[in-house]
Amino acid sequence: MVRDLIGTGTDRDGTTTTSNPAQGSQSSDGRHSKDLNTVTGEQLEQICKIDGERAEYFLQARRELGGFKSWEEIKDKVRSFDAAMIKGLKNAGYGVGKAA
Repeated sequence: MVRDLIGTGTDRDGTTTTSNPAQGSQSSDGRHSKDLNTVTGEQLEQICKIDGERAEYFLQARRELGGFKSWEEIKDKVRSFDAAMIKGLKNAGYGVGKAA
């Protein structure tokens, strides 16, 4: 049953986090627990087979934009990030800022 897969917990800062593998993780303040606006290059390299060059493209675009607002913006602005890579990031529980 899907309900059995959904869990909740409390982050160090006291926010409640709800985790659903189908939707990723989201804290009580509407932010994903794995926000791509705070992820490091090393973390990017560890997930979804993102190599160092792609991670650098990602970090550079994020700096230039002052953070990402949507998945579409990542797809449009980060060289070499395509729909398959974004799907992998989503499946790994990553999100972009405020959850939609």
